[in-house]
Amino acid sequence: MANYFDNPEQALIKKTHFNSVPLSSSEQAVHDWYIRNPEGAKKREDAYMMKDMGAFIREFGGGPYYQAEAEKDKQEVLKLRNKEGNIYKTERAEIFEAIFQKWAKEGKWFGDDCDIVPTLEYDDRVNHTDFVLVFKDSSGRTIRLAVDCSVTEDEDVLRKKVFFTVRGLETKDLTTVKYFSDPNSGKKGKIGIIPRVIAVAEKERMDELSQLFLVAYRDGGKQREKENYFQYYLLKEFESQLETQLEVIERQRAPKGNWRYDKMKKNIKEALNLISEIIQKKESSLDPKVLQRAKKEIADSRMFIALPPLHQKSSQELRY
Repeated sequence: MANYFDNPEQALIKKTHFNSVPLSSSEQAVHDWYIRNPEGAKKREDAYMMKDMGAFIREFGGGPYYQAEAEKDKQEVLKLRNKEGNIYKTERAEIFEAIFQKWAKEGKWFGDDCDIVPTLEYDDRVNHTDFVLVFKDSSGRTIRLAVDCSVTEDEDVLRKKVFFTVRGLETKDLTTVKYFSDPNSGKKGKIGIIPRVIAVAEKERMDELSQLFLVAYRDGGKQREKENYFQYYLLKEFESQLETQLEVIERQRAPKGNWRYDKMKKNIKEALNLISEIIQKKESSLDPKVLQRAKKEIADSRMFIALPPLHQKSSQELRY
């Protein structure tokens, strides 16, 4: 129970977050930095109160949805919160998302032409997406990739997350994001048939990543991206999942004239090709020792190795 005299922000964290293992000093410092900077604290409060949905409401923000529909979605979020004991995220999950949103974006982990768009809580809970990566390829086309972030060493957690990816492959719908604001046009509304990947970081990685994050930001240190192995690790994680997804749908009998199947296959192919191109560029720009370490981490990671085989299963096999 939160103490009456707690800082309101800290009280909210205690009420809605948990950790099975205490944070290291570096992890705690990143989390404190993330939640205490005024802009981040305001966004957190607005998100928790679901004020950030206001821009999508026709009557107030000129958005695509009537207030009644948005209110219905808010009630769905409250129901899901209650179902999960009002636990929103672990603190390490928030640290990972802070690193993703700040460091990955400014360090251009996913190339020069990528916007990292965080989702609202509705799409986090209902559509299992934390971020949408929005790319522009060499021909000017927009390519999107939905990302679900997780800090875990538990294969059962991965099974639950892969379930939603596999179900999307089976229905030909992939992933939908309802409350999306396009970073280029500013257009707000639903987007669909988006390829989806899971960004997994084992808990044991978080202390080192937090230390590197603090060097880059807390004391005004300069980012040294050529020495950062984790960006390559994540890109390869995405590539391996997209390759497996493409193999799965190519084994299916293509429904004749089914535009959803064609669109799904096209979107996965485009995302995979783009990620593979970015990986090739990283291989030529990263310090060779860093690249060697990244490949060793991939070979040794039980979570990395577990992801592709799980994508080969049916949703019924993965159902929890």
